[in-house]
Amino acid sequence: NTINAVNNSIAETIAYDSSYTLPVVVIVQGHGSEVFPCSVNWSPNTVDTRKVGETTYTGTLVMPAGYVNLNNVQATITLTVLAQPVITASSELSSQRIYLNEDPAPVFVEASVTEDKTITYQWSARIDDVETPMPEVTGPIYDPPVSTTPGTVYYNCVIASDNADPVTVLAG
Repeated sequence: NTINAVNNSIAETIAYDSSYTLPVVVIVQGHGSEVFPCSVNWSPNTVDTRKVGETTYTGTLVMPAGYVNLNNVQATITLTVLAQPVITASSELSSQRIYLNEDPAPVFVEASVTEDKTITYQWSARIDDVETPMPEVTGPIYDPPVSTTPGTVYYNCVIASDNADPVTVLAG
């Protein structure tokens, strides 16, 4: 029995740094309409989902007993890895002189990300060398409470999105 074709010529587009595993079995067509599963060895044998652009993986068929691949038919998968999302962020850094028991103005960041991803925000406050996360603050605007701590307070916002490098912005 000989192999006529492989019906697993695949072209896919995947996200940067996503998970993708090459199949270990493909479906091949034998003589006439006979189809059956066949093991395959890929070259290259792993997928680098951080390599942006198109890569073609070629599979050598491991023939089951009684079958011969006279035409050297191979499986192919062409993967296109999209560009890594990029976060662009800014803040109108404002320096406020606030006296104890005064109410500071809100601080905010503006951010966008490519690839239509969702943005997340995580704020923290730094006094001297002590950074204190504020897990309850998850939006682009933070309205600090009335000042009860003497000294300078810096507000940082870490902006993140799937598969993008996070960006930290000093907001106030």
